[in-house]
Amino acid sequence: MVGWGADIAGSDREELSRYLAEMFNNTRPRPSSAQAAPEGKAKNVFQTSCLGCHDVTPTARIKADRAGWMRVVERMVNWGAYIPPERKEDLIDYLVTNFTQ
Repeated sequence: MVGWGADIAGSDREELSRYLAEMFNNTRPRPSSAQAAPEGKAKNVFQTSCLGCHDVTPTARIKADRAGWMRVVERMVNWGAYIPPERKEDLIDYLVTNFTQ
């Protein structure tokens, strides 16, 4: 059993994240959050990668700049969030556009 904070090899993270999302159905946003998410190019990435665990309201309170959102996204990936690598920049752009100070 892998414990909280365990070091998971980078090559295993994507497969593990997909498995957990599939098994525990964490890829669907909460209904209230899905409706409240702002429109944008990466709304679907935000919904599937962020809103399974977070609500829009706390996300809106962060109000980080681009560098801050990059740190937040990296931290979430390190904690096991699955963000498709090819969509990470789109997600950061979405967060900056919709939730920046």
